[in-house]
Amino acid sequence: MYFSSPENKDRRLVFAIALFCLFASLFLAYSLITAQRIPLSHPLKKNPPPELSIIPIKRANHPIRIACYGSVLADRIIQLRANNPGKILYSSDLYPGKDILPGETLFRIEKTKIEIALQEEELEIQKLDIQKREEEIQEQTLSRQMQNAEELDLILRDSLQKEDDKLSIEKTLFEKSKELFALNHISNSEFLRQKQSLHKIEQSLLQSQLAVESNEDLLSTLQLEISQLTLKKELRENTENRIKLTIKDLREDLEKTEIFVDFPAELMEVFVHEGQELSQGQELAKVRNSDKIRIKVNIPDSYFHWLYQGPLLENPQEQSVDIYLVNQRFPKRFSGGKILSVGESVELPTRSIPMIIERVNPVDKSSKIIAKEELKPGMYCKVLIELCRSKNTFYIPYEALQDKDRLYHLTLNPKTDHTELSFIENFTILHEEEEGLIVRLEDHIEHILLVPHAFPQGKEGMQVVIKKVE
Repeated sequence: MYFSSPENKDRRLVFAIALFCLFASLFLAYSLITAQRIPLSHPLKKNPPPELSIIPIKRANHPIRIACYGSVLADRIIQLRANNPGKILYSSDLYPGKDILPGETLFRIEKTKIEIALQEEELEIQKLDIQKREEEIQEQTLSRQMQNAEELDLILRDSLQKEDDKLSIEKTLFEKSKELFALNHISNSEFLRQKQSLHKIEQSLLQSQLAVESNEDLLSTLQLEISQLTLKKELRENTENRIKLTIKDLREDLEKTEIFVDFPAELMEVFVHEGQELSQGQELAKVRNSDKIRIKVNIPDSYFHWLYQGPLLENPQEQSVDIYLVNQRFPKRFSGGKILSVGESVELPTRSIPMIIERVNPVDKSSKIIAKEELKPGMYCKVLIELCRSKNTFYIPYEALQDKDRLYHLTLNPKTDHTELSFIENFTILHEEEEGLIVRLEDHIEHILLVPHAFPQGKEGMQVVIKKVE
């Protein structure tokens, strides 16, 4: 009853509180006395300034490059065909995907028929050579005859002219004799003798005319024979040229019985087999050249303002490009790409200019393609193309962009000689590349010590230490 009364409960609570306060006071006094007796072995240290890596960058002319994508295409796909009919005597071990060296024989076709035809045509050439010599002899003979006939024609015409002159004189004398005979001044015998002389000269003139006409006929005959000989020579020359072309084709066909390619290639399909009879022009196989490839890419119109500032459109063949295989596990780089051509017009569906990239796959000393450096048709690639160069700009890695699109760089405080953190907030982004930005900073900035990695705890004016220069 005594302990359960309200007054007794309050007294117990007050007693417990007083006892707790007494023990707390004693513990605090003991702690203070102990702290004064034990000296501090190490003074308290301040937190050291953070260490940062930097990259020094300066104002320069940076290339404006864009990434275009496209699939690799074969430069040439060739259908191998039989140039002449015949039987396949030999066929190497052919299968799709096989690498073919330049000059490697793929098929060998029988050539007996071609050799027989070649012998027959060569025999015809020999006959034409004999005919040519006969024509040369005939031409020399006709030439001499023509020359003699022309000389004789001059002589006969001169003689005819003389006979004609004599006839004129005789006619004049005969007319005078006729007048004198009418007046009985000359005898009848003299008149008849004058008349007989006139007839004699007329007969001689007639013979000269016949001789001239006969020689003219001879000249016409010789001229006709020369014309016929000329036509005969032209016909023989045409025949000879035709046979020579036939012989050339047959010799080429003879060489083409060995079917091969003169460049590194890859076999795509085979359509015949050894022992098969072929017809002329029959398809044998399909190959593609493996020493050269092409990639078609497109430059979007959003980059035209850079494209027209640079020299690419004027001299595209002089610029080299880098080609990268688009593969997460194997992003290999291939050098040696060249711009083959730039399209003359914009493709309306994509609003872009097409561009053809060419690359020669390297070969070893045996003219075999180096497999590790070969770009094959069907591979999907990225092509980096330099459009122009931006003047007085800075290249900033994406990792260097801090919160609120700021740039952190280090400066030296001349009062304290401490390295401090500074911010750059006003800059213009000119071009975004895959790994960084090309920006323009204020004109007074020539170079900066850029913090290339994220530093979220950074504050303006913070003292820092340079850890390393990347």
